[in-house]
Amino acid sequence: MSSQAVSPGYVIELGFWTKLDIIAGMILFFVIVITIVVCSITPICPLFRFCPFNKKFLKNADGLQTNYGTLNTKPSNKKKVLRPYIMDIQKEVESSDYSDCNFGDHMELSLSKMDENEKDPSSTTVNGSTKTTKVGRLSYKLKYEQDLKKLTIKIIKANDLMLLEPNSLPVDNYVRIRLYRSQRSIFNFNRHKQHQSFSFDKLDLEVQTRIKRKTENPVFNEKFAIFVEEKHLKNYIMRLQMCDFDHYSCHTVKGETQSKFCEMKIFNGEEKSFDCEFTEPIEDSLGEAYICLTYLPTAEKLYFKLTQITGLPVLSKETNCTDAYVRVALMSDGRAMKKTKTSLRNATNGNPIFNETYIFDVPNNQLENIYFIISVLHHNKRDEKSGYLIGRIYVGAKFDKKSKYHWEEMVRHSRKEIGTWYKIKG
Repeated sequence: MSSQAVSPGYVIELGFWTKLDIIAGMILFFVIVITIVVCSITPICPLFRFCPFNKKFLKNADGLQTNYGTLNTKPSNKKKVLRPYIMDIQKEVESSDYSDCNFGDHMELSLSKMDENEKDPSSTTVNGSTKTTKVGRLSYKLKYEQDLKKLTIKIIKANDLMLLEPNSLPVDNYVRIRLYRSQRSIFNFNRHKQHQSFSFDKLDLEVQTRIKRKTENPVFNEKFAIFVEEKHLKNYIMRLQMCDFDHYSCHTVKGETQSKFCEMKIFNGEEKSFDCEFTEPIEDSLGEAYICLTYLPTAEKLYFKLTQITGLPVLSKETNCTDAYVRVALMSDGRAMKKTKTSLRNATNGNPIFNETYIFDVPNNQLENIYFIISVLHHNKRDEKSGYLIGRIYVGAKFDKKSKYHWEEMVRHSRKEIGTWYKIKG
């Protein structure tokens, strides 16, 4: 057998640029690996919210449970970017890993005890009844052009607006214009009645001015054109409401003025000026919602439960019902930390039942800084992305006496479900 000689191995010599490409490729590989690891465990990274591993990490990492970042902020006028992953939210689950989550006690909020407590300092009462205070004045103009069938409403300015709390700073203000169809009656006994209730299903038009910031004497100078025939316009009532928008994103009606077009001399084609004093607003009947709150201090979980809503107005004339759903926003310092919404309920009798519970991660030291804004809406079939706002509910320690008392009872009786009825406010 002939032996075959084995040639020695060849040594491949690489050029300078080839070596540089290999080194750059290795550095790029290590940078990608380090970036993935850092983004998976560090919420500071801007790509953390898009990382597919962040949800698993938030559930398993106990270190993030007490570090909610942007919740530890004081009220400020500076613009802040809040990250939505900081507070977790989920639907109600059958079981939980925490030992104190299986609560079963339900308590009805005792309003008699609330009346015995200190009264709300923001309300002024005389002999048990609310004292009437001056809200301010509104200047506006009306003009109706018969040839064009056009009504022009010009909101000019408001003067001497009342502050909701003594020694408080002026809030943001705007004017809301609503047109209602007046109720026809054979005998006009209440024709000259100054205050009357308004039915929500008779509201045909609603517009509002731009918001004027931090002033007690806002100047609007805004015009609104409405095209309507004269014979129909005389059957309408105009309701001008002065609203404010405070630091906590709370909309409040401070005063209003009402006018019947049939009693106003505006049909001669000339522009007429009006200067009216605001009266105390009339509370609309928009229904009530039963809301339950539960806080678990060990798990730092806040349970929000919407049981049912009663007395909703009928908004769909075709089906004679209201397709209602509710948006729930957990707020802090006027900014939404987390948002969710319920499923759609078809309320033929105006009393939809939800029985939906949502769970929020809230540290113990932030209970005084957060609150809920609940918006009740009617589903708009023409536009799937938007709904018609019926009214709002504000729950937290920063609002009226009942809401504050409900919040305090939730903290005082932890692990118990505290429920009460809230009126829906327009």
